[in-house]
Amino acid sequence: MKKEMDKKFIIIILSVFSGVLSIVTAYAVYMGGTISDITVSIWSVVFSLLVAFWTSLDAKTKQLYKPFEYSFFVFIFWPLVLPYHLIKTRGHEGFLMYAGICGLYLLPLFFDLFIWVYFVQ
Repeated sequence: MKKEMDKKFIIIILSVFSGVLSIVTAYAVYMGGTISDITVSIWSVVFSLLVAFWTSLDAKTKQLYKPFEYSFFVFIFWPLVLPYHLIKTRGHEGFLMYAGICGLYLLPLFFDLFIWVYFVQ
């Protein structure tokens, strides 16, 4: 049960970080600037780490055998490895989860684009 709570907590953290970064980047675009490249890099690394950690906990919860390097591969190649994991463990629901996680990753970009198109341009 603790692993399920940890998985939910990781998803909450991803959602909060995505929301905060969306607000910050939207404000920066509204003011005529952008966020720094280092912020974007930190966001990518933190997101990848949290997704890799979540996948590791999920594999333990589902009692799946994963090699030691699996979490590293998820960290490096999460857009390719995560759908495999989710679809293998959840079927069609896994594809929807993958779409949701990709949505969390791209939410700041969507906010930037929305603000730029409707308020700045």
